[in-house]
Amino acid sequence: MAAYVACNAKYYKASQWKGLAGHVHRQFEHDENVVTHLSHENFGCQFADLPTLERRMMEAKQAAGLRARGFQADANVVLDNVLILSAQRVEELKAANPDGYKQKILDAAVRLSERIRDAYGLEPMGIEFHWDEGHENKEGQFVHNYHAHMQFFNFDFKQLNQPLRRMKRD
Repeated sequence: MAAYVACNAKYYKASQWKGLAGHVHRQFEHDENVVTHLSHENFGCQFADLPTLERRMMEAKQAAGLRARGFQADANVVLDNVLILSAQRVEELKAANPDGYKQKILDAAVRLSERIRDAYGLEPMGIEFHWDEGHENKEGQFVHNYHAHMQFFNFDFKQLNQPLRRMKRD
């Protein structure tokens, strides 16, 4: 096995966030990617929602004596980092610790989100693990698509700027 995890990051404008949030938080009545009888296996944690972070951003700007204004309409507000997990490794963790493997995986993801915040300034919003997606292989067996959506708010509360701009330039 080459790797335990891969990442696929995409950024979204505020107008696009509602659709992504609907999928991440399972708000849609029908989602073609979801095997509904497995949805009870999903887990995660929420740090802050978009309106709360936008309000904190405005307060931080005001406290620093800056003009408090929100994002421009075309600004990228949320980064969704999809962590694709190795099915083999998840099954190994599950077999070794059936009652605690989810917490171990979640703890590692929280540490990763904190490292991303510290390195790039993106503010963690939440992490949602989807254990209810996958497909049937040629033998008719269900193959899990173990992954997590790790969302970040595009504002650095220390530097008072939008990190994605800097990251794109660099």
